[in-house]
Order: sequence, then structure tokens, then C-alpha cells
Amino acid sequence: MLALFRKDRISERDLDRQLDAIKQEEAGNLRERDAVLAAMQSATGAQQRMENARTLLQRLHARLNAAETVTPALQRELVELLVCDIRVETHEDGVSTRGRQKYRAEVVVGYVFDENPRPPTQISSVSPSACW
Repeated sequence: MLALFRKDRISERDLDRQLDAIKQEEAGNLRERDAVLAAMQSATGAQQRMENARTLLQRLHARLNAAETVTPALQRELVELLVCDIRVETHEDGVSTRGRQKYRAEVVVGYVFDENPRPPTQISSVSPSACW
């Protein structure tokens, strides 16, 4: 292309258009490359999470097979291994007949198998009788 410009076979305006087209194509190729790299990293991360999940489930399976009975302590241990985060979120849910704001509770559970498990921010234990 530069040789054509030097030989006066294409104008400077045509050369600029061609160079702009090349820049756009290069930018598109870079975006595509970045998308492919991100997909590869995601696939590698997903594969690692699956392998970790398989290993954990095998350990839990062996633990359950070794136990003669499933006790509350064993149940708690299994839940602690599988669940990394439990949150109760409240959302506004209209107005009551008395004119007060109503709320509804939503329990959000984060499992260790989730793509981005959140570490617990605060662990507290409250007995049901303390809520009344």
C-alpha cells in the first residue's frame, strides 16, 4: 500500500482510509483475542472448581459411609463444609392495612461450589427463643 502511494497510484486520502481500516481491524482482533483469553481463563477456573468440588464430595461421601448414624453434630459439620455464607436480607413489601411498611425476608445461601464464594463477614449464633 505504501509502495502504491509512493508511486502515486493511490492518493493520500485513500492511503489514510486504508490505514484507518487496518487500525480498526487490529482493534477488533485485539478485542477478539482478549475475549478468547478471558474464556480460556474462565474455563480453567471452572475446571479447577469442579475438581475441588469432586474432591470435597468424595471426602464427605467417605465420612458419611464411615458414620454409623447421622447425628446432629455430623449434619452440622457437613453444612459447615458445604455452606460458606448465609445472609438474611429484608426487602420492602408494600404497606400494611395499618399504614406501616411491610418487609419480607429472603435467605441467601452461598455454597463453596459457587463461582465467587463470599467469605462470611460475621458469624453469630442466635437461639430461636432470643428472637421472641
